[in-house]
Amino acid sequence: MNQASAEIQWGCLRRNHSFLVKRDGIFLSREPGNLMNKHSFRSSGLANHKRVTIGADKDGKIAMTTRK
Repeated sequence: MNQASAEIQWGCLRRNHSFLVKRDGIFLSREPGNLMNKHSFRSSGLANHKRVTIGADKDGKIAMTTRK
């Protein structure tokens, strides 16, 4: 099954998703894979095909995962 393009995904997610936060008149995003917390297509972890996530693995070491 083919996925929709990143632009179409962002068009659907831009105005309403569960990670969207409005604080002091600025829109922020708490989605996984969004390291900058900006609400934009470029830093989106949901719609963008290139994603980087930093966290801890099961041994407690720092792990960085990417998605292309």
